[in-house]
Amino acid sequence: MLDGHLLRLLLITALFPSILGTVLVQNLHLCEGYVGPDGRSHPGFYCPRLTDPPGHRYCCQPSLDALKSCCSQLALEGLTGVNLSSLASPGLLR
Repeated sequence: MLDGHLLRLLLITALFPSILGTVLVQNLHLCEGYVGPDGRSHPGFYCPRLTDPPGHRYCCQPSLDALKSCCSQLALEGLTGVNLSSLASPGLLR
């Protein structure tokens, strides 16, 4: 009985994602999978993670000897030396 309700809930959320609020999904950035300094493969994840502050939307890797993590725009600009505010917006994708 519980399995039927769970399956129905999964189907509804897959067919109608607006029920869960797609506004939150629009602000996520992908941090791609990578091989860490220890040689282990790490899967990708989206920033911010549940444990990150909302402003940590960017994927940062301070050095090749460090693991990737979510960081703020200011931290990313410091690592890359690029002022993201000065870049032109890519516009809407069609």
